[in-house]
Amino acid sequence: MFEPIYDKLIVKPIEADELSSGGIIVPDLENARTIKAEVVAKGPGTYQMGHFIPTTVEVGDVVIYQHFSALKFEHENVEYHTIKETEIICKLGKNEE
Repeated sequence: MFEPIYDKLIVKPIEADELSSGGIIVPDLENARTIKAEVVAKGPGTYQMGHFIPTTVEVGDVVIYQHFSALKFEHENVEYHTIKETEIICKLGKNEE
C-alpha cells in the first residue's frame, strides 16, 4: 500500500478501542504529548557520512513518538502519520491483535 523512502515510516495511531485486552488507556491524540502507533510501512534506510544505515523497526512494531514530529495525512478515511525513524522515543514490540 505505502512505500516510504529513506528512513521514513508510515504509522497508524493506536486508539484506546483498538488495544488488546491489556486495558491500557491512551489519552486523546490531539492533546497527547506522545503518541503510540503501529508501523504499517517503512523505508529501507538512509545514508550518513557515506554509510548506509538500514531501518531498524519492522512493520507491526508499536512505537512511541512525540506528536509534533509527525506529519498527519488521511488515506481511505484512515488517519496515518509519517515520521523519521530517529523521531521514535521507544519501541514497545509487536502489535498483538
